[in-house]
Amino acid sequence: MSKLMIKRFFASIRSVEPKTSLFKPIISVFETNQILESSLKKLSEFDDFNIPNSEKQFDGLNAQNSKTDEFNLQESLKTKKQKQFDSNTTNKKTKYNLKKKNVEKTYFLKKLNKKKKFKSSLELILNNLKNLNSKDGIESMWNQFHDTRRGFLSSSFDSNFFDTLSTRSKSFPTFVIPLRKGGEYDFYFLHFKENRVFYFKLLEPKDKSKACLVVTYFTDLKDSKGVILIQGKIDCDKNNGLQKLKLHEARELINQMQNFYVTGDEKKFKLLEKFNKSFDDFDYQELIAETQQLRI
Repeated sequence: MSKLMIKRFFASIRSVEPKTSLFKPIISVFETNQILESSLKKLSEFDDFNIPNSEKQFDGLNAQNSKTDEFNLQESLKTKKQKQFDSNTTNKKTKYNLKKKNVEKTYFLKKLNKKKKFKSSLELILNNLKNLNSKDGIESMWNQFHDTRRGFLSSSFDSNFFDTLSTRSKSFPTFVIPLRKGGEYDFYFLHFKENRVFYFKLLEPKDKSKACLVVTYFTDLKDSKGVILIQGKIDCDKNNGLQKLKLHEARELINQMQNFYVTGDEKKFKLLEKFNKSFDDFDYQELIAETQQLRI
């Protein structure tokens, strides 16, 4: 109840005159005035300290409610913007991942188609070579097939050479070949597996441990023509697309391997045997000395 309403209430009481009655009034007019003044005084004290005016209180509550509503609105807008931002970010990531997958898929399909085309072409050339009788003609057509293809090298030798190489590679499946580059040497580890030789550059990081050169020996014409066809494939760096070896470096690795396994003297064969049977006795300086003699 407001101060104004209380004043009006007591004023109405004061204006009422006592009616004549057989009974004595319980409270006299004087006493009523005293109660009124005392009540008004107490009411003013409460107004000043403890109980605010109803109008002021209402305005204050309205202001508080207005600030609360404004704050809630701002928070709601922030939440909405954050959700929208998160949604946009998720959509962008999803689009990026899909685009990346599509690019990888396209690259893979192109590479796969390229391999299929090369394989079919290789099968075709091998079938055509079976119809030739001259070894020189076979080698010439085989080399022409690879000359136009980047990162490939080719050659051939007779079946007796391959028989010796195959026998010794089973007894000594691994070896290391030094390749001189400037004033230093890079060492390449080779590993025979069936009719293939894989060359790995030593001290290469794990993510680049893929074979830098793969040599395949085709025996399709071995029985009919007595010829073994050789194909070398140089791997490319995925980051820059450059070949990991130059053609002359790949040829030197292949020639050195053949010298140690087939055409070399007893000293070279002993190094090959030490590397596979008693590695603790293997001497890299002796290996380098033997490869230098090959160049001379």
